[in-house]
Amino acid sequence: MDEVRRGQQYAPDIGEAMNARELQLDELARQRQALEGTARLDDLVLIVGGRRGHFDPLGMYQLKVGSSLVVLSEQPSGLWRADVQRELLLREGCSVQCTVAFAEPREGAPDQLYTFEAAVDGEQLVSGAADLEDTSFVLTDMNGLSPGGGRFWRMATEVSLW
Repeated sequence: MDEVRRGQQYAPDIGEAMNARELQLDELARQRQALEGTARLDDLVLIVGGRRGHFDPLGMYQLKVGSSLVVLSEQPSGLWRADVQRELLLREGCSVQCTVAFAEPREGAPDQLYTFEAAVDGEQLVSGAADLEDTSFVLTDMNGLSPGGGRFWRMATEVSLW
């Protein structure tokens, strides 16, 4: 009889755990469906002069040039010039961010967005050792949930051309 009482005592906890597990499995199935959907490149950005692992926004400036180029530097002047961008690229390296959208199979549901990022060292660019096989991408954001949507450079002071 004591075993029955103990079993009844733990039954609500087991039921809650099973319900939570079912919710987790449903969410994983939904994510799997999203990943099986049609993928498309949603955004691609080259960040000259900045790599996430070495970035400190204090005293940094950013200039957005068009929709696919961001230039970062400790100096706000001349960021639009090709020679300044080249020097920053060789000295500081760069990051490449791409956002991949997976079409949501449910009608009217938003696409699932995954932002990936790779960092390339300036020395690799100078020596010609920048090999795509050695470059790895890491996931930096899912559906805009991380601060700034994974756009680490947005913490730097913005410089305007006009």
